[in-house]
Amino acid sequence: MATGAGILSLLGTLKNGVLDLLYPQLCPGCDRSLSGNLSDQYLCLACTAELPFTNLHELVENPVTDKFAGRLRLRFGASMLYYRSGSLTQRMIVGFKYQKRSDIAVGLGRLYGQELREVDVLKDLAGIIPVPLHPSRFRQRGYNQAEKIATGLAESMNVAVLKKALKRNTFEVSQTKKGKEERFTNVEETFSAGATDLNDQHVLLVDDVLTTGATLEACAEALLAKYPRVIISIATLAVRE
Repeated sequence: MATGAGILSLLGTLKNGVLDLLYPQLCPGCDRSLSGNLSDQYLCLACTAELPFTNLHELVENPVTDKFAGRLRLRFGASMLYYRSGSLTQRMIVGFKYQKRSDIAVGLGRLYGQELREVDVLKDLAGIIPVPLHPSRFRQRGYNQAEKIATGLAESMNVAVLKKALKRNTFEVSQTKKGKEERFTNVEETFSAGATDLNDQHVLLVDDVLTTGATLEACAEALLAKYPRVIISIATLAVRE
């Protein structure tokens, strides 16, 4: 005879089966069903295998930290994926930046957070700071993709998201097609630090794609201008090769 616990377990399984049938969880990389996969798996095995993971979080010095060498003192810097034209990485980033797929940003943030929570130098994080959007850009997109990434990271790392630590003062023109010098000129005096005292606090600045590092450097400089003893680390979902 089935016990009460056994019946509840069976009902739970049936409920999950019905939900999978009516609202199947799809892999954001290929739109295949994730039914039957592990409950915490965000991508199917094929897409996971296709993603070009960098493993830069395992290296003290790497291509990410090299971009800021001599310009910005970092405790840590890394990116989860290499960004290549036509790749799955690019398709997923296009999805959350331009196709309203904010769930992809959160999911990839959770995935990266599972790696970063094992990094010793990040154990003392006081919070995660997403690169802010200007309110006009926020209204256009409906959300800040960097904040969504930060949300996913925070869930995996059990760290707070400091949404008001930085403010964007000017409406930025898209930097996608700008050259290196134009990118650096375009972000001067763009950001300012919030009222939360970050002196002697370790924070993780987060953005989607790292190209020249101009935006993240401007964010860091804004924080340092107001809180000169803040300790800064940087993480992005992807870095251009």
